[in-house]
Amino acid sequence: MGKKKKKQKVIVYRTGVLNHADADRFEKACEAHLKKISKSKKAAREALVRLGTHTPDGQLTERFR
Repeated sequence: MGKKKKKQKVIVYRTGVLNHADADRFEKACEAHLKKISKSKKAAREALVRLGTHTPDGQLTERFR
């Protein structure tokens, strides 16, 4: 008889299901993205413009005023 497999906890978030490996991979991807966009003010502003919350000159878009 083989060893019992350790039961993995499952994280349920709304309709998606993540196991710990998926959650760790997602966390690392988020950290890498944050590191990339926070290197400079220019990179941060470009990320906010792509997100749609700010205009290229740094002001909030109409939707977020």
